[in-house]
Amino acid sequence: MENYHAGSLVHESVVLVITSRPTYGNGEPPENGKSFAASLLHLKRKNNLVNGKVTDSGLSLATCIKRSIFPEQKISLATNVDKPRNSLAMATGPLGNIRFAVFSLGSNAYPHFAIFGKYIDKIFKELGAEMLVEYCTGDALYGQEQSFRTWSEEVYRAAFDAFCLENVDIKEAIGPRNMGDHSWSLDKVRIVLVDNGKEQDLSHVLSEIHGKKVEPFILSERTQLQAQDSKW
Repeated sequence: MENYHAGSLVHESVVLVITSRPTYGNGEPPENGKSFAASLLHLKRKNNLVNGKVTDSGLSLATCIKRSIFPEQKISLATNVDKPRNSLAMATGPLGNIRFAVFSLGSNAYPHFAIFGKYIDKIFKELGAEMLVEYCTGDALYGQEQSFRTWSEEVYRAAFDAFCLENVDIKEAIGPRNMGDHSWSLDKVRIVLVDNGKEQDLSHVLSEIHGKKVEPFILSERTQLQAQDSKW
């Protein structure tokens, strides 16, 4: 992302953004996304000034990201653009020529889950870009690969429809992306018969599995490191 100049966006027709970020910290973008996010924020502030809207020029990038995402921290900025438009003719703003989609990776164990991707999705809409598909997240703790496969297939179909690519075989187009067979069958797994009549010592079994000695201990203390409202 650091190799892409945000000024080139005005010349694009389709933009697909995939973000990945450890979701601890204060909502800062990843290192390779800081310059891109800062450029988008500058473009937004410039557009707000042109249209006579309140700007947030005195705030840091991380603060703008959090205030943009969390309703209780919002300041009065651009108009509400939560609902996608149905036509490019309705698009206004410096990125009104763009159809876009955002997929954001993260872990729902952290309070700022996928916040950078949410911010990119929101600021693209505020700058006039039109969504191809709804913003989607991939949770590292809950099937992110399947989420990405579903999202990417929806993006292909939406792009074909948006640009009227009627002569393209969509199955052939998305086929290479789904070359891996994720179905379950007996010939893909190793099955070992065990003696269910005799319960084995857990430490002994784990030692054999991991190739090292495993010993049980008594837990003396437990400390909650995640947020209190975390479901993990």
